[in-house]
Amino acid sequence: MAKVTFQFPLTQNRKGLIMNEKKGFKKRSNNDLPRDPLELTDFHLQVLKPREKQYDRLVGGGLVLRVLPSGKIAFRYNYTLEGKQRITTVGSYPRETLKALRLKYLGLSERVEGGENVAETRLKKKASRRKESDLAREKKRNVLRLEGLMDLFIANIENPASINKRGNPYSKKTVTEYRNHLLNHIAPEFGSVPVDELQRKDIKRWLNEKAIKAPSQANHLLSTLGAIFSWAEDEELIDLNLVAGLKKPAGKQKSKERSLDYNPDFQEVVDIGEIKAFWNGLDDINPLHRMALRLMLLTALRPNEVLSSKWEHILADKWVIPVSATKSKKDAHKVPLGSEIKKMLEELNGLTGETPYLFPQSRFDNGKLELMKNGRTGKYSSTETSTVNRHLKKVDIEPFTSHDLRRTAATHIKALGYLDAEIGLLLHHSTADVTSIYARGDDMKRKQKMLNAWHRKLKAILSGKQAGNVVNMR
Repeated sequence: MAKVTFQFPLTQNRKGLIMNEKKGFKKRSNNDLPRDPLELTDFHLQVLKPREKQYDRLVGGGLVLRVLPSGKIAFRYNYTLEGKQRITTVGSYPRETLKALRLKYLGLSERVEGGENVAETRLKKKASRRKESDLAREKKRNVLRLEGLMDLFIANIENPASINKRGNPYSKKTVTEYRNHLLNHIAPEFGSVPVDELQRKDIKRWLNEKAIKAPSQANHLLSTLGAIFSWAEDEELIDLNLVAGLKKPAGKQKSKERSLDYNPDFQEVVDIGEIKAFWNGLDDINPLHRMALRLMLLTALRPNEVLSSKWEHILADKWVIPVSATKSKKDAHKVPLGSEIKKMLEELNGLTGETPYLFPQSRFDNGKLELMKNGRTGKYSSTETSTVNRHLKKVDIEPFTSHDLRRTAATHIKALGYLDAEIGLLLHHSTADVTSIYARGDDMKRKQKMLNAWHRKLKAILSGKQAGNVVNMR
């Protein structure tokens, strides 16, 4: 039996006398408890009267009786294991018989002698029973609702080990889009509905209503619902994919891409001042966002390629977009650094050179720029495309997005007389035409000529000297 040491003012000698440190020896009374738990009787327990506050009486062998104000007596086992004193509950009297409590006590003491921490075991069993009870209660109430399914789906796609149907990890953009659709649109409508009660006709009706005001968004919401139901079906969380085979509520939507200073009626570039309005309309915004948008126009890079770039990607004479950041994921995209781009990067380095990213997340308030770290990781992260797109609403021209700046550069470069294959090279499109026309060693030279010509035209537009189409300046 585990050794337990207690210090009490009363101790019993072999002759049955009780020694009190102040009063000497006195004869043992009926109220005194035996030192051996096996000698404990119902009489000993019945004479323990309740008080206003609970109190403890030591029996021996680690058995402690706690007398509660209600009159109940809690049997507690105090033991020492690995040098630490621990305690666990045996049971209560008279809810259980003394015989049953004695057997439980003996069982606990034997397990402790075997090295088991019975107090920890009891807590684990209690937690397990509570969990089983909660699961049984949820199953009985059938509370698997769509919001619960959504939480599981989001946790799955945020896991770096998860892959999509193409066998690739979910991109940051895809995760953000799914989370936005689920939390901001789908959850308010169907989140509280039990999965078993969801109806295909209700989902179809809701999507059709969405399509009236936001057709493209309705199509994207259907895609997100298809993704979550398909995943849940694979995981055997649901029996049926409710949106399988459902047609897009708004049909196929045409691209909203447009080029600044391009007249679709004439199908040619006409300099009507949109580029100038865009460039000058960014003067009062966050300087990092302003430079990001202008670099998109100067380089014809995709918004995500610009915003996710790191300073290690900027070399002496080129800007390298690594394979992992390109759309094709086939090879790196290299953009030559002309004087205009270098000048802007030098200014940018003075603001964010201490961080890994060209454009880390930031706050701009009252003319003061503050670089921000992620509150959870304590590290810098790159700016989102949606963040810079918000500034474009302030520009007093027909609505467009940051990706349209890439199209604008390509449109104006084509107006300078360059071939589609050459422009595809600059835009890093996967086409065989470029390889058949130019040797790979000439790529950077061709890109540099196109960008130089585009920058000269852009400078003329911004200075107000541009009128009509520009002739080939190669």
